[in-house]
Order: sequence, then C-alpha cells, then structure tokens
Amino acid sequence: MRKRYEQAFLDGYKPSTIVLRSNNFFDQLQSYPSIHPFNNHPESYIFFQSEELKQEYIRKKVEIKDDTFEDHVLLGITLGFPRKSCEWFAKMRQLEEQTGAFPEEDTLYGIGISWAGFFFRTHVDIAIQEIKWLWNTYTSPKAVENPLYIRPPQNMYYYQVPYGNYESIKNILNKIRLGQALVYPSFT
Repeated sequence: MRKRYEQAFLDGYKPSTIVLRSNNFFDQLQSYPSIHPFNNHPESYIFFQSEELKQEYIRKKVEIKDDTFEDHVLLGITLGFPRKSCEWFAKMRQLEEQTGAFPEEDTLYGIGISWAGFFFRTHVDIAIQEIKWLWNTYTSPKAVENPLYIRPPQNMYYYQVPYGNYESIKNILNKIRLGQALVYPSFT
C-alpha cells in the first residue's frame, strides 16, 4: 500500500502538505503552521513543517500571480517535489490553459511517480534523475522503507520497485519509451 502524503508530513520529512478540513488527518495537523484558506478554497489548508518554511513560501508567493507557470513551480517545490518535474507539470498546465485540451506530450510521455507520500507527474525522459533526487533528498528511515511506484502514460496500473533499485527503474522507463509498459509486474 502506498504511503499517504499526510503521513509523510507527520513523519517529519515532507516539507508541506495540502488538505481539506474534512481530511481524516486534519486534527493531527492543526498544531503545524498553516495558511487558510489556501488557493481561495474555503476548506483548504496548506501545512508547513516550520514557521520558517511558511514565511519563505509567503515571501516568494507575494511576487507571483495565481495559476501561472511560476505559481505551479513554487507550489510543487514547496510540497517537496523535484524542480524539473514541477517545471514540466507547470508547462503542461500552461499548454492546457492555452489550448483548452490536455497536452498530447503529457498523454504520451507523462508518467506518475509515487513514493513515500510524494505523488507527482513527470516526463519519462527525466524520471530517473527525479527519482535519484527524491532518494538523495528524503533519507528518513520512514521514507526509504517504501517502494517506488511508476505509472506509465494512459495506464491504470503501477510498476512497483524496491527502494534503490535503479536497474529496474531504467528497464521500466525503457519499456515505457518503447510503448511496452502495459502490464503490472513487480520488480524486486
């Protein structure tokens, strides 16, 4: 079972998390610094590990307009995601807004990464460096005990890979590039 983002935050290594007031973890999160309402949603909160992280986000956000490329990147980085993936996601959202359609590039090359309470989309060609960044950045024992999950484009299933198994990740990414990632194996 994949670890929830709220639990990663409560375990102390995820720098921030966004939850609705109705979230089952809400009561446990209330003692952390927060911004409410978040993104103009009356029930939404963003919680931070420290007051310093909250103030840093506020300081940077003042100079950025809502729903822009910069806004998406700032939020992704604040939530603890790798920078290049944040930039790729922001680019895809810009294209979607400009064209009114989900970008073909995202449909063909966008993969889902799930590990230790971090869930994000990235481009297949930068995935290995983004996974390395995750594993080098979040070294808590409560993080590294979790497997990594990779979801190919247009697929409901995830590949499961044990922490640190770069060879399996490279094989999965090659299969995705070749359009062969249509089954759900577990790599060990």
